[in-house]
Amino acid sequence: MTRVTLIAFTLFTLIGCGRYYAGGAPVRPAPEPTPFAGGEGRNTTLIVFGAGFCGDCKVDFPKVNEGIAALPEPLRQKLEVKLFYVSGDPGLVRPTPDAALAYKEAHFVLATPFADLPWMWSNFKSLNPGVPLRVPHAVVLDEEQKVVKRYTSGKTSFVPSEIVAFVESRLRGK
Repeated sequence: MTRVTLIAFTLFTLIGCGRYYAGGAPVRPAPEPTPFAGGEGRNTTLIVFGAGFCGDCKVDFPKVNEGIAALPEPLRQKLEVKLFYVSGDPGLVRPTPDAALAYKEAHFVLATPFADLPWMWSNFKSLNPGVPLRVPHAVVLDEEQKVVKRYTSGKTSFVPSEIVAFVESRLRGK
């Protein structure tokens, strides 16, 4: 009897996780739209991926933000910056739009925040097939939503000044 109760409790817990309840009925929130392309008149999109557990993100993202803020206004108008918050802290905490907004406000104020939903790391995987799931990570997209450059996690591969320099060169048409 205890084994059956334990199995039933486990199944109930697993099935019930991730659902929001309103008035006793299960309600699943609509998935957040995840557009990759820039807005009207924008020819370059910088997408960064970060997480609550990522110490390097918290150090590097403000540097990228400062570099982009220092660009001349006509260039910044051609750029869309998006932040995908892939996970909370610890790493198994599901991202939420509110957490993504708080993360953006703390580390990358120029970006439009998104919780990387549906979870786990779905947008990261769609833009980076076969790339290890590590943050910080960034991709630069052209006007056709094609990846033109990737910056993977690592001290020599995710360098804020190099990211800003590449984005600036694209915006200047070089």
